Amino acid sequence: MLKMFQCKSTYQKLVVSIHVDVEKKDVSGTITYDRRIVRLFDVADAPFHEVSTPEKAEAWLRRPIGERGSLVETLEWQARTGQLQPQMRQAA
Repeated sequence: MLKMFQCKSTYQKLVVSIHVDVEKKDVSGTITYDRRIVRLFDVADAPFHEVSTPEKAEAWLRRPIGERGSLVETLEWQARTGQLQPQMRQAA
């Protein structure tokens, strides 16, 4: 049985990497642009039920979103135009 997996998608200088722990039902990931991490995300950004298998995770990254194309293409455009800025997480 699959316990955890990673799914990665690249578009030009942008890389989105999703890490899914199936046992804990936990999702985490990074969005990297030009080799710099610009955003971290978790289960609030990518619900576990939508990325619970490698196939679902790949489909989640390829899903159409807006006029720019897929999620990854849209994120690349946002990073390139300065709309996707590093997100500051507050300590718990």
